Amino acid sequence: MDNEKSEIRKMILQKRKLLQAKEMKEYSEIICSRLKENTAFSRANIVFAYVDTKNEVSTSKLLQDSINQGKTVCLPLSIEDSMELKFYRVFDLDKDLKKGNYGIFEPVPNPERLVLQEKAELIIVPGVAFDLSLNRIGYGKGYYDSFLAKAPESMLKIALAYDFQLLESIPTGDNDIKMDMIITEKRIITHPYPNDPKD
Repeated sequence: MDNEKSEIRKMILQKRKLLQAKEMKEYSEIICSRLKENTAFSRANIVFAYVDTKNEVSTSKLLQDSINQGKTVCLPLSIEDSMELKFYRVFDLDKDLKKGNYGIFEPVPNPERLVLQEKAELIIVPGVAFDLSLNRIGYGKGYYDSFLAKAPESMLKIALAYDFQLLESIPTGDNDIKMDMIITEKRIITHPYPNDPKD
């Protein structure tokens, strides 16, 4: 299964790498607009999200708009020793972030801005590939699987992805966590595929 995941990861990352800046901007705007129109997102006060990297769906405008609207926006800091994520509230995307592990912009750790995961109403989850049964393949480090396994059931898990990242099915393991919603520029998946044998 790990080999199959690796092959899918390699294929999707290559496709994403080839995305033109114009396409990425256009698709990201559509995807983020769909998210903003979602009732659960518009009502959420405390939102956990991520800073995009390497041609991921761009979240920068979404994050800034959410901050401007008064939402508590929290971004992840990866702790390599324990392979865990800690989320810190961010007020200013220019001043509160620095390039951290894996070359990704992360919040400058401030104990007073640490927000515990049980406080989150909604989390926007990055990933490489997804399927119609709401399964996810990440980057292989396990940070998000570990984090989501401990998250409260009430926390809504939403993935933003380009439509080519959404496959009919992907291999899954016991530690893999399903999303509650996947939003692409073409469609929104909100429930498991009817023929999912695991449900």
